[in-house]
Amino acid sequence: MIDFTSSLYLGLRHSSVELGPWSHLTTGKPAVMEPATRAAHLERRFAALTGREAALVAPSTLHLAWDLFGFLARRPVSLYVDEGTYSVLRWGVERAASRGTPVHWVEHHDVGGLRRALRRPGHRGLPVVVCDGLCPSCGESAPLERFLEESDGLLVVDDTQALGVVGVRGGGSLMGRERLSERVLLVSSLAKGFGVPIAALSGDRRLVHHFARESETREHSSPASTASLHAAVHALDTNDACGDVLRARLTSNVRRWKQGVRLGGFATRSDDFPVQTLDVAAPVALRRALAKRGVDTFVARARGRASPTLNFILRADHTSQDVDRATDALRSCVSRGSRECCSAHL
Repeated sequence: MIDFTSSLYLGLRHSSVELGPWSHLTTGKPAVMEPATRAAHLERRFAALTGREAALVAPSTLHLAWDLFGFLARRPVSLYVDEGTYSVLRWGVERAASRGTPVHWVEHHDVGGLRRALRRPGHRGLPVVVCDGLCPSCGESAPLERFLEESDGLLVVDDTQALGVVGVRGGGSLMGRERLSERVLLVSSLAKGFGVPIAALSGDRRLVHHFARESETREHSSPASTASLHAAVHALDTNDACGDVLRARLTSNVRRWKQGVRLGGFATRSDDFPVQTLDVAAPVALRRALAKRGVDTFVARARGRASPTLNFILRADHTSQDVDRATDALRSCVSRGSRECCSAHL
């Protein structure tokens, strides 16, 4: 079975034989008391990769979202949330809202909508815009500069989808936008592009350090495991050594898949993001038919879409034969059914 459901975009796996040994898995102490071994080293490297001044590692983006929006809720701020924002940051927004922070929702990537929301009553203090750096549903990057220009406040960005995939050396959405560093906080998981179940908050040094002092999960939870930290360092080493090659291979696989799919009469997305979707009339039935031919895909409904889509996730470790087998199987399934099941992806 060829797997097109995993979001390990660069194909990094980090087997135990690739990682250095460690004497203990966790410290048994809250992170605030004793940071895990290698955490400081990883934080410096991650900040450099993403073009930020400082970074702070955590076990997950959920830890960071819980803390960050609790941190913001203790201050006079108003939240302006892009409706396409991924669930984890939305959970953080809900925490801030429960503590009385005003929350205003904005249409996906709608700069005009943000402008109108800022003019409505019910605001408090500093505007904080919340969004994803790169949307996996539409494949488009958020208009970060324009969001900041309109709000003149702080920008909180979930950059998980972009990390490792876009930007110089895979540094994500903000690479080349250093002038935004003091006004942007990145919340990024390494679990997709870099294949490591660990996350980091990065941004202005003073703000990151202030956040670290007030972090509730660092006081009440263990730090990221030693195994995850070793894997994260290994991922950054691999990225330094051959990350650009892996990203080029990933892009080549996406484009090869799109070319093969178009031969089957399907319309594809215009972007080269690894998560590619097809609008079909019976996505569940088509997924089952593909599985019988050894191709594993998944069906999902993206936020804002009325019907589910059939989804393929391309990776750098797919071979050209894997990609061709998938598109051949798709064309075979369609030829046995009705081509009317296909419609343009909008």
